[in-house]
Amino acid sequence: MLGITGFAFFLLAVFLLNVTPGPDTEYIVGRSVAQGRGAGVVSALGILVDASVHTLAGAFGLTAILAASATAFTVIKISRARCI
Repeated sequence: MLGITGFAFFLLAVFLLNVTPGPDTEYIVGRSVAQGRGAGVVSALGILVDASVHTLAGAFGLTAILAASATAFTVIKISRARCI
């Protein structure tokens, strides 16, 4: 069974990726300027929900793949060891 020993680092990475400016920031600013503060807030909340759903789906999907396949787990383990 796999543990969640790196979960804090995962959350930190997700947070940093979400606060880094990108196309979503341009979209929010554009909506705010064109349609007002309310439209900007709704856009920001929509992007937040979308990013959270994708992050959870990715985390659980990778966990399911690694739990089902010893080969996939070995590949991830070896590639992680080479990165460190």
